[in-house]
Amino acid sequence: MRRRVCAAVTAVTLLLCASASALAQAPPPTSTGGDSGWKGVIYPVFGFAPILGVDLTLPNLPSNGGGGSGGSGGGSSSGGTDTSLNGAAFAAFRIEKGRFEAFGDFNYAGLSAENSRVLLKVRANMSVGEIGGGVRVVNALWVEGGARRTGLDIHASFSTYPEVSWNPARWSPMLGVMFRPRLAKRWELFTHLDSTGLGSNVLSGVDGTARLEWRPISHLALTAGYGFKKLTANGQVLSYPVHWSQTLHGPILGIGIPF
Repeated sequence: MRRRVCAAVTAVTLLLCASASALAQAPPPTSTGGDSGWKGVIYPVFGFAPILGVDLTLPNLPSNGGGGSGGSGGGSSSGGTDTSLNGAAFAAFRIEKGRFEAFGDFNYAGLSAENSRVLLKVRANMSVGEIGGGVRVVNALWVEGGARRTGLDIHASFSTYPEVSWNPARWSPMLGVMFRPRLAKRWELFTHLDSTGLGSNVLSGVDGTARLEWRPISHLALTAGYGFKKLTANGQVLSYPVHWSQTLHGPILGIGIPF
């Protein structure tokens, strides 16, 4: 799975380099005088079909159920899992005026995972919502910041031991950059990278996307690309440390309504 994530990061980096080269060779877009007004786009459909990976370290579990410290026969489980996506929902919006923008999005993903070697079963729901703003600092380069709320609802069982649950959730500051060159009159490239948690040991993550957007008519935008998300969380279950590491990466398809 780490190789897959590295491949996704490499692909995004290559797209950034290619788009920078295209931007350097292409003339800047012509100003239309309407740039000083409000404009934006709503994405009621913003699909993400990710490949999932989970690495979970469970605490020592009691041998006969109940809370408190683990009894004899308890054990820990750590390792990657084979995962499947049960459901996902994504929506987003962006509003601009001049050199400034405001944006927000909501992501939900439900997944299940198993590792037969260590008899580990996991069910998890992830929800991520963010809101923020940005400023264009030069040409097509934007700096962005905001807040992101990440929530996890995790249920895990190891061998015959009782199921344990864990619900880490928190608001975290988010900082990122976006490179957004206009490749042609109706084509625009969006490449984005951000980090949340800012070194927190409780809940942190890294997101990256690269996608092309085509506007065949004034009030229709079609977008496609690739994205990845990396999320880590640390906490306690039954007074023992537990660690969660999740990766999602895959194609993005969306429909937007510009205004």
